[in-house]
Amino acid sequence: MTRDPLQEIWKKEEEPSTVRIDKEWLLNLVRKKQRDFNHAVLRRDILEIGIFLLCAPIFVYYGIASAKGGGQHVWTWYLVAVACLWNAGFFVVNRIWWKKKTNPTDPATSFLDRSVSEIENQIWLLKNILWWYLLPPGIAFLCVYLQRMIQESGAVESAEQLWEIRWDFAFSYLVFVLVFGILYYINQRYVRTELEPRKTELLELRENLIGEEF
Repeated sequence: MTRDPLQEIWKKEEEPSTVRIDKEWLLNLVRKKQRDFNHAVLRRDILEIGIFLLCAPIFVYYGIASAKGGGQHVWTWYLVAVACLWNAGFFVVNRIWWKKKTNPTDPATSFLDRSVSEIENQIWLLKNILWWYLLPPGIAFLCVYLQRMIQESGAVESAEQLWEIRWDFAFSYLVFVLVFGILYYINQRYVRTELEPRKTELLELRENLIGEEF
């Protein structure tokens, strides 16, 4: 695995040397890496928003279709649609809020300040992904499972069939929770292994720019 260019620079700075690092070259390198990072985040946000906006009317249709043909109305599908709209809206509001919050002042370090703020925003989003991203659809799907289980339980005649239905729904929801748990773990690992080290690198670079001459 190749070493990160910024880490190589820190290593060279710690060694006794008379080599002077070109400030503009280093800042251009950081700008390129941050630009690539921002483009990746933007693509992720657009994809996530698009998927949630596409899924919302599908779940509304499920709710409407469940009442047709004399079937029992599973109105809890509408809660899943609301959860999709919540997630899409949270992405949009977060981007608007972050742009208003970012207000660089010092021209020498404004880009680094903004880069650190961008990383911190992504760290906050992923560390809190449970309550704003996973929990709303998780609760909504739980309501769907419970309503369907209650509806189907009312149509059985024996206790054996009733427990079979309950176990089937419980197993299905446990699989659903397991998938969410894996998503949570992946995001927390990404914060620890990628975002937090990157934030540390940017802070170290900022301190070098403020306290030392290149």
